[in-house]
Amino acid sequence: MEKNQNLTLLKCGISFNFKKMKKLFLSMVFVFAFVTLSNANTSTKSISIPPPGTCFQQAWDYGTAMGHGDPYWEWYYTNQYYNQHCENQ
Repeated sequence: MEKNQNLTLLKCGISFNFKKMKKLFLSMVFVFAFVTLSNANTSTKSISIPPPGTCFQQAWDYGTAMGHGDPYWEWYYTNQYYNQHCENQ
């Protein structure tokens, strides 16, 4: 190997400087570690469902009655009722 640690592969003129490759590899490791640690707490969201007998239950019943078995319209009417009557409570 040469004094400056360059390696020529297959006599094609392709050379690698091992010091630069080491720095590049370490920088990629640090970026990966930083991104992984910064995104660690974003997946801990909890959803609370209100108990039966609340305004949410009334909205659910309204959506079920008005939707006539169609899942989209059940969602639509439940959402509409909840937005108009339950959000400010």
